[in-house]
Amino acid sequence: MEQETTLDPKLWHAFAGSTVQIPSLNSTVFYFPQGHLEHAQAPPTDFHAPRVPPLILCRVVALKFLAGVDTDDVYAKITLLPLPDDAVESPIPPGGNGSEKPVFFTKPLTHNDTNDGGGFSVPRRCAETVFPRLDYTAESPVQTIIAKDIHGETWKFLHTFSGTPRRHVLTTGWSTFVNRKSLIAGDSIVFFRSESGELCVGIRRVKRWPYPWISNFIRGDMNTVERVTVEAVAEAVACGQAFEVVYYPGASTPEFCVKAADVRAAMRIIWCSGMRFKMAFETDDFSGISWFTGTVSAVEVADPIRWPDSPWRLLQVAWDERGLLQKMKRVNPWLVELVSEMPATSIHLSPKKKLRTQPPFDGISSVAGDGDDEITVSDTLQDVLGKVNEDESEKSRSKQHMDEDEELALAVANSLSDSKFSRPTDSGSGSTITKVAGKPTNIPSNMRNQSYPNEKWNSFCKFLATRVPPLTPSVCRAEDIIEFVCKHQASADVETLVSRLSAACEVLGIKPEDNPFFHSAAVTAYLKVAKRIHRETECILVFSCSDNDLDEALFIDTISIKLQERGVTPLTYSLSRRKNIDLEILRRSSVGIMVLSNSYACARESMDHLVAIMEHWKAKDLEIMPIRFKVTLSDICGMEGRFESAFLQYMNSVQPGIVQKWKATLAEIASIDGREWTKETQVMLAEEVVSSACLRLYLKNSKNLVRILALLDHSHPSDADIVGIWGMAGIGLRQMRDDFYSKVFGEEKLSIGASDVKPSFMRNWFHKKTILVVLDDVSNARDVEAVVGGFGWFSHGHRIILTSRRKQVLVQCKVKEPYAIQKLSEFESFRLSKLYLNEESEVISELMSCSSGIPLVLKVLGSTLSKKHVNDMKEHLQRLRRIPPSPIQETFRRSFDGLDENEKNIFLDLACFFRGEDKDHVVQLLDACGFCTYLGICELIDESLISLSDNKIEIPIPFQDMGRFIVHEEDEDPCERSRLWDSNDIANVLKNNSGTEAIEGIFMDASDLTCELSPTVFSEMHRLRLLKFYSSTSGNECKLNLPQGIDILPDELRLLHWENYPLKYLPQKFIPENLVEVNMPYSNMEKLWQRQKNLGKLKKIKLSHSRNLNDVMMLSEAMNLEYIDLEGCTSLVDVSTSIPLSGKLVSLNMKDCSHLRTLPAMLGLTCLRLLNLSGCSELEEIQNFAPNLKQLYLAGTAITELLLSTDNIGQLVTLDLENCRRLQHLPFGIKNSRSIAELKLSGCSSLDLRKRKS
Repeated sequence: MEQETTLDPKLWHAFAGSTVQIPSLNSTVFYFPQGHLEHAQAPPTDFHAPRVPPLILCRVVALKFLAGVDTDDVYAKITLLPLPDDAVESPIPPGGNGSEKPVFFTKPLTHNDTNDGGGFSVPRRCAETVFPRLDYTAESPVQTIIAKDIHGETWKFLHTFSGTPRRHVLTTGWSTFVNRKSLIAGDSIVFFRSESGELCVGIRRVKRWPYPWISNFIRGDMNTVERVTVEAVAEAVACGQAFEVVYYPGASTPEFCVKAADVRAAMRIIWCSGMRFKMAFETDDFSGISWFTGTVSAVEVADPIRWPDSPWRLLQVAWDERGLLQKMKRVNPWLVELVSEMPATSIHLSPKKKLRTQPPFDGISSVAGDGDDEITVSDTLQDVLGKVNEDESEKSRSKQHMDEDEELALAVANSLSDSKFSRPTDSGSGSTITKVAGKPTNIPSNMRNQSYPNEKWNSFCKFLATRVPPLTPSVCRAEDIIEFVCKHQASADVETLVSRLSAACEVLGIKPEDNPFFHSAAVTAYLKVAKRIHRETECILVFSCSDNDLDEALFIDTISIKLQERGVTPLTYSLSRRKNIDLEILRRSSVGIMVLSNSYACARESMDHLVAIMEHWKAKDLEIMPIRFKVTLSDICGMEGRFESAFLQYMNSVQPGIVQKWKATLAEIASIDGREWTKETQVMLAEEVVSSACLRLYLKNSKNLVRILALLDHSHPSDADIVGIWGMAGIGLRQMRDDFYSKVFGEEKLSIGASDVKPSFMRNWFHKKTILVVLDDVSNARDVEAVVGGFGWFSHGHRIILTSRRKQVLVQCKVKEPYAIQKLSEFESFRLSKLYLNEESEVISELMSCSSGIPLVLKVLGSTLSKKHVNDMKEHLQRLRRIPPSPIQETFRRSFDGLDENEKNIFLDLACFFRGEDKDHVVQLLDACGFCTYLGICELIDESLISLSDNKIEIPIPFQDMGRFIVHEEDEDPCERSRLWDSNDIANVLKNNSGTEAIEGIFMDASDLTCELSPTVFSEMHRLRLLKFYSSTSGNECKLNLPQGIDILPDELRLLHWENYPLKYLPQKFIPENLVEVNMPYSNMEKLWQRQKNLGKLKKIKLSHSRNLNDVMMLSEAMNLEYIDLEGCTSLVDVSTSIPLSGKLVSLNMKDCSHLRTLPAMLGLTCLRLLNLSGCSELEEIQNFAPNLKQLYLAGTAITELLLSTDNIGQLVTLDLENCRRLQHLPFGIKNSRSIAELKLSGCSSLDLRKRKS
């Protein structure tokens, strides 16, 4: 036991956590030995002592609040005095409710906080609450923080408010504290201010099992005073003697000493399934309490054998937030607060006759109940399909009768799912079908006899109600059940359905096309997919040589079923049944699982087949995975056991050359790395073999490897074979390198450290060898020169592989055809996903989508999800996207860390804000922010972090998630991060007016949010350069209200995108000299500003559908404007002096400005390509069109003639004059124009085309 330090109770509770409840001195409690064992992680089998009661009434007679000297972990020693069950409960001692609440803050440490020299980033509200106030008037606010730890040792930290962005940081002294206390990321730091104003610092360590000292308090001998054993507890209870226990809050288990009143109050409730409750948990940042809600799913004793009648963890629960609390399946009744009761539902059906029972036939599994109340069903599918010996009419009548039988429906449903539907004893005129969870005999009587609704059965009944016409279980058909399983159950159920129906058809001699079940639309669709998968993939061959060993047959069946569950077609092949080897079977197979037993030696045909299979293996067409079944290596290599006796007989009857060939084949098989079967591990072995075989099948069929080998085949005979492979992080460069290496295995290999060898030595040594050179993860051409001195001296026979994440590096190394590793296709992603998940296609589809075809991501996420419950997979997948697993982080970091600061900032902006945006638009915005955007994007493309598709920025979803994760790691507090995109985080920052100058960008989807903002909401965001409030859902407005107006917007803004802006003007204090784009559709503005502003950098403005806008005069000074969109601004009348005449304007859209009457002369707009005035119904005259117009839209205007010059007509591609009802003449020469591709004249009722015939 480590040394200890006594603590003040308030300080102890601050370091222990806000949810920790320690009983007060002299209070009455119930002590739970079962909870104590759980807390200590002691095995429950340690109960040879007299039976200890599940809960013991005690009084707290002594209480110590302590901390370990070596670890700083706080714990409490509680001395308990057992009381008789009828003891009078002592009154609760007066507490300190009236005393002042302690002031402290807790923050989990990030990786940056624990890095040497990184400092400790303190959230602003925490620093200003607990630390002495800084002098913010100073240029660089700084102070020294003096704090004592729980042992009284003094620590000094330099507290600064600096950096870019400015933030509170503890610098000098912090690294020493981290190293001395052995802190890691995930640990939490606690700063506590006592009533006297003294600062204390403490640690709350992340849970690290096992605690080496905890078990000493519940087990072991009595040589140490502090130890309490089970025997000691039993003796203390019997004698009424006090005993001491120890509770560690860091163990993260419920308190095992609980107020007696709380336990009694909880147990007075009649708990049953369906009850709704809530439970308090400490928030992730330890700043307060969060309530989580859930539903009671069952009420039964956790350990009825060792702890009968114990209420400890009595409630089985299902959480609404499954992703966060998925491991907590049971809770204590006194820890939850009842919200509402929801009675268990039942389905009432009329009583039906019992279904007859028959022994099942081979190949079809049966469903049997566990008691008299269960429906016992056997031979289900045989009954459904009919008897072979019945005539056709009798068979049809039998099927019709069975389709109408409710019991048959239950039987088929049972045969296709893991659930069993049970019927309680009939009573009265009806009966209730529910799923009986069992009747535990060791729980209180008021908790027995509870029925629990079957979710699958309820879903099935709802499904029947949606049929046309609506059905009930009593009249449903077997086809309805098949449709339900195919549409609403896991894909594994569908595969089970099809395989069982196929097996039944084979046994009964019925063709599938004659089976009515196969006419189901859902089954037909599934079979089409299965057929396509079977056609496009090669198979796995499972072959053996025994028909009599039941263990071997069961093992092979297990492998076959698991392969089918993963979407792989197994071919089971018994060598003992065949005289000749089936070459077609070998040709179709890529991987062979060989179950090697003694039976191989007993027949000449089997040994001949074995030789043929191994010859196929030598040709590299089949990968062999041997499994030694009840044989050892010595049996095979040393010819022992049955192999010895069999080969002694062969020596007299078979030619010696053939026998020697058989022995050589067996020796080759023994040399292959294989596995050994044991009865105890056969299920685990089958899973391991199937996983390995599926992965080999996937790698063997890789199209990338085939392409690389083809490149070598076309190399010039006199040249070295040089292959350059490049691709994005996680795409599988190293796997592809290893696969290629295996294809040339057998050549001489050498591993050389580049720093130890001179290029001249390398040239001299390599020149005489036939070699394979692999240079992995090359980052620049200089690395290649440093290792091998260039490639000029290589010649034929030398094979060189270069892998890099940058294509340009391979070009610099003079690789003629750098090969890009392609992402997985949708089919390949599906096949790889099936290696890990056997769940519904929706989960697999989401996994495939968020993996973006990157194998590493799909493997890591798939293997992680495979360990989770199917109901929790979606929530857990979202959590993995927010916090990517370490392998994904490490792989991505290697690419990201190699970027310079310009490229890093560009990538983070793209990942957070601009995925899917037009590249030119992004370049325009980010260039204005001071970045070299075009060059940065080129580098990111070369690094394979992004790509372009139709000039749109494409980022793989895993890379986007990692970019956002990097920003998230900047600080726990959103207001201290550089970029914000999460609507909830942004809403909290804006509502609390807590924005800081750390924030550089805000993109907020306000579709479902309504909030009011303070006038000073942006006053501290001095570095904000990108601001976007938008609605992603059509019909939902962006509802950000400014009831008191807005004082200022940041002067650094380059992008101002605010849909439904609620005010009449932009703030007068806002200086827009850096603005590049204004995008404010559907605004309430009447004009931009009340006074003139400098808009020299503005290039794009969109104020469409701002119906109150009546003045855009200010735009005349924006001499760099390229795009103006005023569509639907119905209050505009005169813009003759509002359009800038600088000549840079490219597009002018004033469609549906229904009151517009006057336009400026546009001869000087030489760059104008698009002019849209359609819907300007009061516009009567347009003069002096821009000379280089390509698209002119005048539909619905009131013009009478169109004054286009010959030069105008020669440039036009589109001319829309639809519904110009007053137009009388077309421009001369328009009919001879060769440039106009689209001319619309419909609705021009006054136009006389005959006048143009000349």
